[in-house]
Amino acid sequence: MIVVRRYMPSRVSVFLVGLLVALPVFTGCSDDEDSDVAAGADPEASSSTESGTPTVDPGPPDTTVSVVLKEWSIAPSKTVVNAGVVRFIADNSGTETHELVLLKDGKEIGEVEGLQKNHVESMSIRLEKGNYELACLIVEKENGKTEDHYSLGMHTKFEVK
Repeated sequence: MIVVRRYMPSRVSVFLVGLLVALPVFTGCSDDEDSDVAAGADPEASSSTESGTPTVDPGPPDTTVSVVLKEWSIAPSKTVVNAGVVRFIADNSGTETHELVLLKDGKEIGEVEGLQKNHVESMSIRLEKGNYELACLIVEKENGKTEDHYSLGMHTKFEVK
């Protein structure tokens, strides 16, 4: 007589294997299209990048500013806000790829880059009082001609009180 013994895993073994499989999901893997992309002068001003790389969270937004990008303009819903965490929602309603760059004294301090047409992304950033600029800094060559989005009018002043 031959005895065949089946291996029956214990409930604890099944739980541990399930936990190991699910661990990457709980440790920050993200595919959220509306993830906040942030950077800034304040080292604690950033949240998370689109690639899912964890960074420091600036906290909940004190103000939200919608920004419509299209050929050849940048139209924020507000041009003056109070200091604190500002969430910019960049909406590319144009036909070309654009980006939303936040500049302070000509220095880039935050951006949503490579924003395809009909896409919306956001960034949250802690801003101090001062004068800023919202811009698209894309420069591309098309049919032998250079197209500089900034020079074509894609920039506007932005003030933080």
